[in-house]
Amino acid sequence: MVYKKVVFSFIIFLTLFTSCNTNEPDSTPANIEFAAEDASCTEAWIKLEADNIKAAQVFREDSLIYSFNTNSIDTVLYDEGLLPNQSYKYKLTIQHPLANGNNSAASKELTLQTMDTTSHEFTWQTFTFGQHSSSVLYDVAIINENNIWAVGEIYLKDSLGNPDPNAYNAVHWDGSEWELKKITVDFRGSLITPPLTGVFTFSGTDIWFVGSLPIHGDGISWQMYDLRTTVDPNLLLMKTWGTNSNDIYFVGLDGNIAHYSGASGGWQKIESGTDLNIYDIWGIDDLNSDKLILCVATNLYTNDERNLLRINPKWII
Repeated sequence: MVYKKVVFSFIIFLTLFTSCNTNEPDSTPANIEFAAEDASCTEAWIKLEADNIKAAQVFREDSLIYSFNTNSIDTVLYDEGLLPNQSYKYKLTIQHPLANGNNSAASKELTLQTMDTTSHEFTWQTFTFGQHSSSVLYDVAIINENNIWAVGEIYLKDSLGNPDPNAYNAVHWDGSEWELKKITVDFRGSLITPPLTGVFTFSGTDIWFVGSLPIHGDGISWQMYDLRTTVDPNLLLMKTWGTNSNDIYFVGLDGNIAHYSGASGGWQKIESGTDLNIYDIWGIDDLNSDKLILCVATNLYTNDERNLLRINPKWII
């Protein structure tokens, strides 16, 4: 009888031991990103990305501020009504499915500091350029606090104190002082220093100017692109914007728009559908890798002629 009990107990033990799965499913989803993006005095932005989940909640301290019932999240959370110069704790809790059909929970935490307020008492310093005539600056590009370009027409006096009719067309800040520059280019076999109306930079060695035609350089040497001989004899351009030097737009008078897509694509004229002067252009890249590019077109001498154009590689509205 004792022998039968021992055998029976051993069988039960063996069954329980062999049926136990020691490889527990991973209790954390494959991708969770929960990180502070930015903060102002009273607002916060938090990046949240998670895949293969069933639900998620976000808490600020003990307050629930966001709740999701979805299997995937990729967003930036916005939290407002915060206090300046305060530290806030945020907690993400996620419910996600396991391989055995059950659900499990995971969590992540972060601490975010809001900015302090300021007195709004700014100290401004004025720099004046030019000694005669109508010296003017039309545009500026800031690479960093020690590398700034401004462009226009800057007239000085010559060594005898007489007005020099040959203007400087740029001024550069190196972190300690401004230096007047003459951006001189070859135009159809002659060296010219054209008035510059636009500037856009991608780095300290990747700089674009607009002097009725596009000019590109590295801060030392410069090349003008004579689009009037290759694209349209009537092009007169004023401003520029782009995502890089292989994707850059130029706008100007009479509705003119030109685009450069690098050595492979070259230069093209884009029909704007207007003959108004286009005075400025700016854009952004959105999260879907599509560009939002806007242009301002108007007749400065009337009140009823104005357009806001949006450029897309395939159309303009």
